[in-house]
Amino acid sequence: MFHRLGLFFAFSVPLFLVVSGCSGQREWEVTVENKSEVPCSFFVTMRADGSSKANVDDVAKGKTITLIGGSGETIIKTVKVVRGKDEQVLTPDTKLVDGKRYAIVVDADGKVATSVLEK
Repeated sequence: MFHRLGLFFAFSVPLFLVVSGCSGQREWEVTVENKSEVPCSFFVTMRADGSSKANVDDVAKGKTITLIGGSGETIIKTVKVVRGKDEQVLTPDTKLVDGKRYAIVVDADGKVATSVLEK
């Protein structure tokens, strides 16, 4: 009896850990990357009413950072990138759902590009 119970736990616990780990990969996330020489600050507002905000300051060249993540869906309302004295504001109004990544990238010339990618 105890042998069978031990085998049950030996097989079910690792299976549970694998299944629960896979479900976390289905969340959405917003990432920022700086490819320029000048540190950048990123500000993002989300939700239909813009009530959710996330930001990070002084992201150095070559750094990719996950700014925020969540589950369900959200809307990326505005993206503001400050690079030195230059400021760029985008209003993508893009829906982001589980399993997707919204990437904000500053290229070497300081131009901001965004895209929605599979995680």
